[in-house]
Amino acid sequence: MHYEEVEILRRRAEGFWENGEYLMEKGKFDLAAFHFEQTVQLELKAILLEYGGEKYKTHSIRNLLEAIGELFDKEDVVRDFIRKHRNDIKALEDAHIDTRYEAVIYRDYDAEAIKITAEMILEFARSLVE
Repeated sequence: MHYEEVEILRRRAEGFWENGEYLMEKGKFDLAAFHFEQTVQLELKAILLEYGGEKYKTHSIRNLLEAIGELFDKEDVVRDFIRKHRNDIKALEDAHIDTRYEAVIYRDYDAEAIKITAEMILEFARSLVE
C-alpha cells in the first residue's frame, strides 16, 4: 500500500529524535524542542498513513491524535488523553512555531519537558494501534 512512504516518515521521525537528543547535549534547547515535536508529527502521520491510507498535512498534534482516535474507534480515549494532557500537548505544539519564528528562549528544563511529552504521546498513540 503506502509501505515505502510510511517507512520514510518513520525514518525521518527517528532522525529528528536522534538530532533532538544530540542538540540537547550541545545546549541547543530550542532546536531540540523543535526536533522532538517533529518526531511526534511524523510518527502520528505514519500511523495514519499505514492504517488509514490517508496523508495529513496538519501540524496540529491534537488533530492528528483525534484522527487516530477516529481511525481506531477510540475517540473517547483520545479526548480524555488530550483533556488530561492539554497543557503539555499545547507546549509541544507551540514548540513548532515558537522555535522557528519567535524570539523564545528554551532552557534545558523546557526541552526536557517537551521530550517527556513527546515520549508520552508516542507511547499513547502506539498503544491505540495494538
